[in-house]
Amino acid sequence: MTKTLPATDTGTEITGYAIVAFISQTGQRRIVSLLNELSRELPGMLWTMPPESLHITLLEIIQTKPYSQDKESLYRLHKADYENVPAGVLSIHRPIKVVFDTVQASPQAIIVRGQDGGVFNAIRTQLLEGFPLPAETNAPPDIVHSSIARYEAEAELEKVQEVVRRHSVLFEEEVTEFKLIKNVIKPLLQYEIIRTYPLEKK
Repeated sequence: MTKTLPATDTGTEITGYAIVAFISQTGQRRIVSLLNELSRELPGMLWTMPPESLHITLLEIIQTKPYSQDKESLYRLHKADYENVPAGVLSIHRPIKVVFDTVQASPQAIIVRGQDGGVFNAIRTQLLEGFPLPAETNAPPDIVHSSIARYEAEAELEKVQEVVRRHSVLFEEEVTEFKLIKNVIKPLLQYEIIRTYPLEKK
């Protein structure tokens, strides 16, 4: 039977580069309310993301997993593209409406999923046409989601999913900008903002 996988690297120093959109304060409040409910039903099970760290990942350039090459060297190799291509791609897009309407539990995390009419995936395709990702970086996901909790203990995943299915989420998030960040402490507990990319005004 599938078990949850306790996170062992929370709070560790790590290097990673990604383009993300941070969740608004309104969205943060909705997610915190959901997390409080889940934590009451799953005592001692969940490590919840701090509200200010909640985000939607558009694209990971260099992931926080180990790489066979030095990550800083990999980033410098295409630094100009990684920083400038998103500016051109994102400047032509208007603010994106994301409707978060699903909460799910996987072995690694609990997430909320959103619907955006395919805009995130269209942008991902444009970015990947503009610069190469390192060979060890996995392809970006094809969904819009935010990881809201990790696990502190092992449990039967099915039982966690039963609890999660009793809860719902529904709120609209307007993405008005993306940020290119360097992850310093996992998972996005400390980071450096390299560039901010505002979307075209309505």
